[in-house]
Amino acid sequence: MAMEQSLVLPLIILGVSLLWGLKTLCSYANKTTSLFQFAMVYSGMALTVTTLVLLPYDICYSRTNEHTEILSESWSRVYWISFSLCWIAYPIMLEYESTHSLKKALRNNAFWYLMYAFAGLLILSYLWYEQRLDLQGIVGFVYAASNAWGLVLVTLLLGYGLVAVPQWLHVLSYDKRHVEAIYAQAVAAEDARLSAKFELMDVFNHYRDEAGESGGGASKELIREAGEFLGIAVNFDDGQDEVVSECIEGDTEGTPLIPTNLSLVRASTSREDFELSAALAAARRSQHRWSDLVDTGWVLEDRMACHNVDAPLHGSAVERLSHSLMLTGHSLGSYLTRAAALFCAILSVGIISGQATMFWDTKWSSLLAIGYDELLWALGIVQKDGYVPPVYTAMLGQVGVGLPLLYVAGCCYWSLFRVKVAGTYGLYTHHHTDSASLLWCASMVTRLSF
Repeated sequence: MAMEQSLVLPLIILGVSLLWGLKTLCSYANKTTSLFQFAMVYSGMALTVTTLVLLPYDICYSRTNEHTEILSESWSRVYWISFSLCWIAYPIMLEYESTHSLKKALRNNAFWYLMYAFAGLLILSYLWYEQRLDLQGIVGFVYAASNAWGLVLVTLLLGYGLVAVPQWLHVLSYDKRHVEAIYAQAVAAEDARLSAKFELMDVFNHYRDEAGESGGGASKELIREAGEFLGIAVNFDDGQDEVVSECIEGDTEGTPLIPTNLSLVRASTSREDFELSAALAAARRSQHRWSDLVDTGWVLEDRMACHNVDAPLHGSAVERLSHSLMLTGHSLGSYLTRAAALFCAILSVGIISGQATMFWDTKWSSLLAIGYDELLWALGIVQKDGYVPPVYTAMLGQVGVGLPLLYVAGCCYWSLFRVKVAGTYGLYTHHHTDSASLLWCASMVTRLSF
């Protein structure tokens, strides 16, 4: 009975999280993203959320050897689904987005699979003949080795995120500091945008001239698409291209926004198409990153201007009330953000202290241990002087365990985009996230979770 009652809250949280994640993913995904790609991306993210919500119960019941068969079978399926997504499905789909050819995607991934298999056979041979490991030990080593890269990545990203996330939330609570930080990032993003744009212009001019002289090189459809992004109407008939907009330094309106159709040409898979499409994709992502930062800066400047303007004395009562409510909302949001920064700082200190005291013989001061103690008591696994735990204790225990786990996952994922691991990949608002970025983000989320 305790098990069923304790599962009510996590199941509600799981359902709300999955619906919210679906809505958020729809707002990021480009409208040309295929249904299959969207389903694969969402399945990886949904699997991650499910793992974070239900993981505490596996650890709790492992102490009493209850439900071992169900848990073992469930986690085996979760593991192999995650493994298949991270090492097979996502790499092939990402390679396909670059080459636009399934045959080339399979061939390129097969090369890396053979390299991994060769290195793995050497290590397994050493373990079999030198270390005398049995079959069970080798299987355990294979499980651990497949997670080694993700574990190293989590360790590095978590070390950065535990410090940087509370600090960034503290900056967000002050509009002036936030504007300064945003514009500092916008300067770097502007340099990256111009660099990617100039690289695209070089590639575009090369293949545009080649197509005009010999008719070869990259496909004309892709050249036109690159020209549309650069503000050039390509004319292959008479060779006289027309500049449809002038690019002014730092002016978002001077550069045409990303076309609604973000799909790259898939009919041709030549080296020229690959080079031009890669340059075009990098330029688009750099443009979106810079535009998002500039838009955020403008919103913050407007908010700061509202605080410096008095309420309209001659306006209607509704206008004065609206102005007052807006200022109150801004102030309340700042206070809530500072409270969130303080709470995250406490979580960071608790997680670090838990890791530092993990091997102590006396006391393990971990935040997760406190949550697990309450959850074990609520489930009837641990007794406390004969007291019967109330129903809400299991819910509190679940929150006490789930929050640190969610915070750890959030810190790792947030750090991906702050330490330049992502490159040009990212999530861009207003349906500007291309399929390759969605697949990369989904692969990293799934890899970090399992």
